[in-house]
Amino acid sequence: MLPFLVLSLFVSGVASDPHWQSSSSLFQHSSADNHHLTKDEFAHIFLEFDSNRDGHVTISEFESGWSHDQLRDPADAGFYFTVADVTNDLRITKSDMDYLFTVMDASADDSLSSAEFTNGWHQLFETGNGHGDGDDD
Repeated sequence: MLPFLVLSLFVSGVASDPHWQSSSSLFQHSSADNHHLTKDEFAHIFLEFDSNRDGHVTISEFESGWSHDQLRDPADAGFYFTVADVTNDLRITKSDMDYLFTVMDASADDSLSSAEFTNGWHQLFETGNGHGDGDDD
């Protein structure tokens, strides 16, 4: 029951669970058909940290889940939370996840291919660009 956030964790291969060893393994673990991620599947990666199931993830829930699942360096949790909290309201919500999904969905077909997920994950979480720092143009 690894949460997602795992986020970048997966991508960078830092989590202890084999499903979170890389962005491609995170994709395979999260995708029901192993070919595409839906918006709900993508959102689940982060919203899995919502321990009290109130519909959003607080920094406390995120850090607790991050620590519990031994994802990366604990000092990295804040960075991942900040990138995922698109609206800067100190909560990760479905709306934040929908925005990040749209940013990653290069083909605009309402699903993420493995390549879109891997590329988007790298751009958002691994290069340090976060959301809104880079422009495709």
